[in-house]
Amino acid sequence: MTTIEIKNYIHEKIDSIEDEAILLQLEEIIQIIISDSKVKYDSFNEDLKSSIAKGIKELNEDKSISYEEVKENILKELKNR
Repeated sequence: MTTIEIKNYIHEKIDSIEDEAILLQLEEIIQIIISDSKVKYDSFNEDLKSSIAKGIKELNEDKSISYEEVKENILKELKNR
């Protein structure tokens, strides 16, 4: 994906969000990233590092799932509580 394609993809996803709370959270995340562009990986706890490594491994093995599947899984989990 090119930089322009990534930007367009992100814009499309943001444009589809109607929930103001989510938009405010995204704004906060963007501000954090902009103000501190270097993520301090060494400061992450071991569980988070392990999760990141697992996610990267799954992406490299084409074992990722779509955003829609993630939303469906979360909704199912919430309904089962």
